[in-house]
Amino acid sequence: MRFKALPSDELMNLFSRRLRENIEFLKREPPSVESSRREEIVRIYTGDVAVNALKESIESAGREIIVASTHLDDRAAMYLK
Repeated sequence: MRFKALPSDELMNLFSRRLRENIEFLKREPPSVESSRREEIVRIYTGDVAVNALKESIESAGREIIVASTHLDDRAAMYLK
């Protein structure tokens, strides 16, 4: 498993870009939205709650999870190995 830490401004740009893309898609493709489904879950955690949420997500992941973090302490990095 690979991971990469990104600066917080890059994370915000990424989330903003994805939101803009989704809004543009909805403006362009309203009829096709009814016949398709796409699910994206974005959760923001800090501190011990973040480490526990990461551990639970990894343990229950069916196929893959994507973690975006500005900092990974030793405990969090341990779960990503």
